[in-house]
Amino acid sequence: MTRETKCPLCNAPRPRGAKRCICNYTFEYERPSHTSLRTVKSAPAQSTSVLALAIFVTGLAVAYIRLLERAPMKPSLGLLLAPIGVFCIAAAYFNWGFFMRNSRARRVRFFLGSAGVRFFYAVLGGAFTGVGLGVLIA
Repeated sequence: MTRETKCPLCNAPRPRGAKRCICNYTFEYERPSHTSLRTVKSAPAQSTSVLALAIFVTGLAVAYIRLLERAPMKPSLGLLLAPIGVFCIAAAYFNWGFFMRNSRARRVRFFLGSAGVRFFYAVLGGAFTGVGLGVLIA
C-alpha cells in the first residue's frame, strides 16, 4: 500500500498524520484499534458468571431462611420477593438498558463500574429470590 502525498481531488498536499483531506477525501481507512483489557473479556462469559453468582446467593438465602423457621413468616411476602429477584437476575444477565440506565443503577455504576453493577444486581436478585423461596417453602 503506497502512502498518498497529495489529494487526487483537490491536489492539496497531505498534512502529516492526516487521514482526511480538507475536501473530505479519505486518504486511508482507519485500522481497527488494538483490543484493550476491557474488551478481552467476552459478554457471555461475564453473563455466565453473573448467573452462577445469582444462583449461589439464592441457595445461601434459602438455607439461611430455612434456619430461621422459628420466626413467623407470611407466604405473601415470598410471592412478592421471588419474582422481583428473578427480574433483577434477568436484568443483570441480559444487561437490559432500561434497567441499567435507571438513576439508582447509575449511582451503583458510579461506585462499582459497569461489570460491578451487573454483579451487584445479580447478588441482590439472588438474595430476593432466595428469601422469597425460603419463605414460600418454610
